[in-house]
Amino acid sequence: MTKNDLRKIIKKEITNFKKDFGEVNLMISGGVDSGVLAALSKPEHLFTVHLPFGHMHDEFNDMLRTIYHLGLRDELVVVELNLNEFDDVMKKAVKIIGRPIPHYNIFPLFCLFREMNKQGVKHAMSGDGPDESMCGYTRHLIMNYLYKSKELEAFKFYRGMIDKILGDSAETYAKLVGKDVKIVKEIMAGRPLLESMCKVDMELMRPDMDNMSDRLAEHFKIKIHRPYQDNTVVDNLMFSLPEEQKVVTGHYGKLLLRELASDLLPEEIAWREQKIGGPLIPVNKIKGWDLPISDKSMYLKYQEDILNG
Repeated sequence: MTKNDLRKIIKKEITNFKKDFGEVNLMISGGVDSGVLAALSKPEHLFTVHLPFGHMHDEFNDMLRTIYHLGLRDELVVVELNLNEFDDVMKKAVKIIGRPIPHYNIFPLFCLFREMNKQGVKHAMSGDGPDESMCGYTRHLIMNYLYKSKELEAFKFYRGMIDKILGDSAETYAKLVGKDVKIVKEIMAGRPLLESMCKVDMELMRPDMDNMSDRLAEHFKIKIHRPYQDNTVVDNLMFSLPEEQKVVTGHYGKLLLRELASDLLPEEIAWREQKIGGPLIPVNKIKGWDLPISDKSMYLKYQEDILNG
């Protein structure tokens, strides 16, 4: 597949959306996924959340580079977060979702959909999808880099040692994403490593995230549409692309999508490396919990307490 093939596939999904709903309301971040959708759809309205926690946790400036490049500044609606309402919003949002969920973006998503509802939005397009189908997560690159070491000529006599150090890739990935080892092994069995990790994410991780955002959106009478998750797109991105069109080991995932983005977006956006730690809400810091940002134990307990009244 070429970047032009990918462009046609995505463009077709956008065209279908416009036929059904007339105008495009797009949720945009500073990344490649939503940036490409913005470039190909020229939306009537763009919605974004400004996370006031510094560049590590925000993509706001990257998003501005994209929309200025595309001439879409006047279409942008910015939702500013009010941390004073964090607990009140979380109490409402967690009850809407109905279960504790580890994702830190519950608060900003609620605020985003609330504003979209005020603006009369009924249907919105989201860039969710390529991270799971095209190896967009940093963990994909790390796992691929480590387990590829067995293929290096210098280590050909030490593959047994490498196996002892790294362990079974399915067991390692199950621990990494916090899912049942037996289920992860079944999904990953017989697949190349990159494809198998993506398959796990698509079957076990993506539904969890989509359900969270869908429930919050539905509360505000909004339907989310995800062009990258259409079966035609997934089949092409997930199952047809060779590894060399998905990743540059140690640097970039979603390679073919980035090549398309380089024709549409600023180069520094198209080829921005993964942002470890962002964009996200540093909940532990907001709540005063003395925990690393990756430790979600208190966050989950906080949600359980909300659900238990």
